[in-house]
Amino acid sequence: MDCILWIGSSALCQYKATNILSQSSIEKNPAFYNLSAGSIEQVLAYTDNLLAIVIEDWNQTTNYAALRCPPMIFPLPKGQKSHAAEFAVILKMDDDGDTVVYSPVPLPHLENQ
Repeated sequence: MDCILWIGSSALCQYKATNILSQSSIEKNPAFYNLSAGSIEQVLAYTDNLLAIVIEDWNQTTNYAALRCPPMIFPLPKGQKSHAAEFAVILKMDDDGDTVVYSPVPLPHLENQ
């Protein structure tokens, strides 16, 4: 399994290997998982690509600042009828705890805090 490695963590590899959806549950009902999320391989490839872009921007804007914890990825629903989601990423700076949210969807409740 390919993994994006960033400063101080390989936790995403561990998460992908053990957590998202077990292979046995996918094999029991592949039609459901492929319909609801695309194949798990597609979702993981998408989040890997997203993380690569986010980490590149993080490194450029923070001069390779260390992260306090692994990046946190979460889905945001696209709409009531689309059954699709976008993904956002949260990064937390190690030295002072500043938190940055990379989101394709505006999150006005998080602005200016």
